[in-house]
Amino acid sequence: MSSVANPNFETGQKGSGCFGEEKSVTRLATRRFVPISSRMTDHKPIRTSKAALRFRRLLERIERAIPKPLLGLWAGLRTPGAALIRLPIALFLVVGGVLSFLPVLGIWMLPLGLLLLALDVPILRGPLADTVIRVRRLWRWWQIKRNRR
Repeated sequence: MSSVANPNFETGQKGSGCFGEEKSVTRLATRRFVPISSRMTDHKPIRTSKAALRFRRLLERIERAIPKPLLGLWAGLRTPGAALIRLPIALFLVVGGVLSFLPVLGIWMLPLGLLLLALDVPILRGPLADTVIRVRRLWRWWQIKRNRR
């Protein structure tokens, strides 16, 4: 690798800055310039599926809607080390959502449990994100229809 193409690189002379001002370009002669593109060729590009991107956007949207006092709890549950805590909570919420006809338990527990479960089970991410999109569209349609009356 060669050093930067600037002729003033090793001499310590003044060079022009990006807005025309003078700046010193004194640097060590051993310092090398490696373009970012050549540094990144060692790694294969990470491909994420459309479902994974939808799920990530869904999580970001949910995080924006969570009240500030509960945001720390949510962030703690999302960390990779919290899987041992997250799985039992998710299973409890799913079972509680299925048993929503009982007092205290509610249907709200089912989507929350599935969301927590999808953090650890990648196969659930796509169908869950698609279902949330469909329900959101149905909700908007229903509200527009209701407001027209």
